[in-house]
Amino acid sequence: MKDGRFGFLDQSGQEVIPCQYLWACTFINGQSYTRHGHTILFINPQGDTIFDATGLHLSSVFDKDGLARVETNNMISYMNRDRELVVPLRYRILEPMRHGLRRVVIGSKEGLLNENWEEVIPVEYDNLRADPDGLIIACNNDRCGVIDHTNKVLIPLEYDYIEGFREGEDYT
Repeated sequence: MKDGRFGFLDQSGQEVIPCQYLWACTFINGQSYTRHGHTILFINPQGDTIFDATGLHLSSVFDKDGLARVETNNMISYMNRDRELVVPLRYRILEPMRHGLRRVVIGSKEGLLNENWEEVIPVEYDNLRADPDGLIIACNNDRCGVIDHTNKVLIPLEYDYIEGFREGEDYT
């Protein structure tokens, strides 16, 4: 930081990107999230703009797949560099789980998206947990059971609680 502005130095202390930003974050995946006036920019290590995020509420840098998390009005989605949402902006929670699945929440109900951002488990469960073997412990109306990633019921939702098993052991 110099004169209240952020820039970047190389390992020898040479200024490689001028101190011109109101703020800037560390480079992650070859990009930094910066603010220059009212403009929000992603820049590369040479200082070139790689994405103009002005007007967007991005809560992450672009990941290795070229996606950034977007949050607006307490709803979450992911966006590509073409400013296209990969999933509708309608989930209160959108977080990764095991086996390429993503847990999503609308209101108080949960569902799952697959790695292609398709809803494979409808948003209708009170609680979903993925176990190490790729099955899903699902609970609704204080009853738990086990489903697979296609929503096929493997163990009926009739138990008070189910704990996942470890690599081939039985459920408890």
